[in-house]
Amino acid sequence: MRSNSEIIRLIDRSIRVNGFSYAEFAKRVNMSTSAISRYINNERPFPIDKSEIFAKELGVSVEWLLGTTDDEEIFLAIFNQLNDENKEKLLDYAHFIYDRQNKR
Repeated sequence: MRSNSEIIRLIDRSIRVNGFSYAEFAKRVNMSTSAISRYINNERPFPIDKSEIFAKELGVSVEWLLGTTDDEEIFLAIFNQLNDENKEKLLDYAHFIYDRQNKR
């Protein structure tokens, strides 16, 4: 399982990736903006009992957020939900970064 600070970093990054402000995200999870700010600033521990709603609003699984499943399972689950065109794009990109990695 991820540490509190790891969970908070993922939440913060996911909020930004989704284009939410902290105020907008706070509304989505039915919390105050100040409470979200306290989590992001590590002034309060992340409330594990809120994992499901946070994950839902961020478009991730609870297992990914908390780190209770391995990355391969997550990758395969996402890959299997892609349409054929996007699967091909992802595979092309994977080959590209693999080749680049091995040329070092």
